[in-house]
This record gives sequence, structure tokens and C-alpha cells, in this order.
Amino acid sequence: MENSPKEEASGKTQNSREVKKQKTETHIPKDSSSKRSGNQTKSIRDRLVSAAEPETRSRVSSSSSTDSGFYSDNESLVSSDSFSSGTSERTDSLISNDSVDSAFSDVSESSEIGAAGHSDTFAKVGDGHIGKLTSKSEAEVYNRRESLILNSILPENKPLSALSDNELDTLAPLLSRAEAEDMSVIVPEMLGKDIPEHRKLEMDIKIGFKTASREQLKEAGHLSPLEKKMKHMVMDMAYGSTLRGYRLEGLKIKGQKPENNRLKLTRNSKQHIKKVIKQAGSENKEKILNDLTKMRTTLAISKAAFVASSALFLIDEKNPENTVVKLIDVAHPIYPSSKEFKGIRSDNVKSLNSLINYIKKIETT
Repeated sequence: MENSPKEEASGKTQNSREVKKQKTETHIPKDSSSKRSGNQTKSIRDRLVSAAEPETRSRVSSSSSTDSGFYSDNESLVSSDSFSSGTSERTDSLISNDSVDSAFSDVSESSEIGAAGHSDTFAKVGDGHIGKLTSKSEAEVYNRRESLILNSILPENKPLSALSDNELDTLAPLLSRAEAEDMSVIVPEMLGKDIPEHRKLEMDIKIGFKTASREQLKEAGHLSPLEKKMKHMVMDMAYGSTLRGYRLEGLKIKGQKPENNRLKLTRNSKQHIKKVIKQAGSENKEKILNDLTKMRTTLAISKAAFVASSALFLIDEKNPENTVVKLIDVAHPIYPSSKEFKGIRSDNVKSLNSLINYIKKIETT
């Protein structure tokens, strides 16, 4: 049955309206760049949070070998009273959910030397030092430690010029890699070398409410600093740094690792730290708090702030005189010329405030 002229005209009009509607829905105004940018950012965030993304799970433990430990998370900057309570108290319970666990459950640390670290980037030098393959930025911090006002909180460092021929031979593989990969080698002291293994308690605690700086990543030459920063944001939330201000990255008790799953280790940071401090006793607790307070005071006045640095604890269960806490993993310095310097410095100090206050509350005998 043929359509009448009126029906055909009505059909054409309806089709015309549908075409116009489609054009209106798909048309993007010229001034909508901010909307596109917002949608792009949301798309990146959705991809990162997805539990099915293998890249996030496989690379979450470390973006590079230089992020590892040596051998192995306007008040006054130095006031800790305001951080004695708050959201950080609820951190561990908030982040211990199944969705986060499924997204990061495959994460495990590679072979290590000590509490944290990667063995292929380290070499023992003599009886008291360790060679470390690292970034030129970290080597610069060690070379400028006095002028940066960091001398008292960094491990002592032995210049390459002071090494013997035998020690240089030991470092030859690392030195060759450094030359080939445009990196450097430093030789810090082996912290805790005088502590017998059966008395040694080790913790590597990453400090900071955030562990990435977009500006620093840009300067370091990352092709997508925004995406990398967002990956770190996801990790910081999953591992508890965002609320707590620190996280436990490495743990060894008398040579043994009680927990090999990184997610479980980090999200239960408080429980592990509490257990170690209680086991260490009151004298060790006092020594630890003194070292952390010195670290906080120094970072409040130093000429460098750090992204993703750590406080390394070497505790002698029986002799507190051997116990020491030092700042390590200083591969991502932020200097006063950066617009982010004050914010990162404040983050460093506030995170130490949070850690100090938590340790203060732990009852010891």
C-alpha cells in the first residue's frame, strides 16, 4: 500500500527532526575544552582504579629501582599536638576492604637486601658500607648534604674517591650500569651493621600524605606526569598514606619477614609498628622518638624537601645505643626555587608529626 503525499511529507519532516537532534547531541561547542579535559581526567582515573588493569598491579611496588630502601610511607611546622588525633586513627579500618585487596593482591616485593630494596641495585662494600645504583638527583643530595642542612639525618656516605681498588672492583658492575644508564652510584654506611641479627628489628616507613609531585615528574622527563601522579594517588589511598601520612614499606623481625604481601603490610601499618615498638621496649622507644624529632626539625629548616622518602629504623632489641633512624630514598628532592617546595616541606613535617604522635601513644615496658 503506497503512502499518501501527506504521509511522505510527515515522514520526511520526522526524519529531518531526528537528524537535527543527533547533530545537536553530538555537537561540541568551541568553548568546551575544559569539559573535554575533565572527561579525559575522569577517563584516566577510571582506568587506574580498575582492578583489572595489570599494569597498575605489576608496577605498583616501585616505579624504578631508585625508589627502594638502602639495604633492604597553618600550624607551626614543628608542632605535633594538633596531629594527636583525627582521621588517621581510622585509616587501617577504612582501607581494609575487599575491593582494594582484589585490585592490588598480586603485588609482592622482589628479592631484597634488608627491610626493603632490590638486590640488583646494591653491592656490599667492605664491612661497613653498601654501594647503591641510584639517580643523579639522589647523588646530588648526598654531595650537597651539608649546604642543604641534611647532614645529621642522612646516613654517612663514603665518596668514590675514598674507595680502595678492591672496593672499586666490587662496585664495577654498578658503575658500568650507571655510566650506561646515565645514573650514579653512592656508598652510604650500612645502617645497623653492629646489631646482631637475632636482636635486629627493621622498619622502612615511607613518609608523606602524597608520594608524587606533578612538577617533579615533569622535570624528571616523564612523558605523562599527570597519569603517573594519579597512579600514585591511587596507591596512596590504597596503602593508607593519604589519611595516615605514612606507610610501612618494609619489615624484618630478627631476619624474618612476617608479611610478604605488600598491600596487607601497608594497610596494617599501625598494627605492625605498634608490635615492633612494644617489642623494642621503652628505652628504644625514647631513642626512636629523639631521632624522629631531629628529622622533623631538620626538614622544617632544610633547603630541600622530598617526595616519597622514607625513615629507616634499625632497632637493637637489647642495646638502644645501637638503635638509629635515618632518612633514606631522597631521589626526588624539591628545592626552594620550586613553587611546590613549601607544600612538600609541610607535607614532610606533618607526616612525621603523625608518626611521632602515634608512636608516643604506644605503651611499652
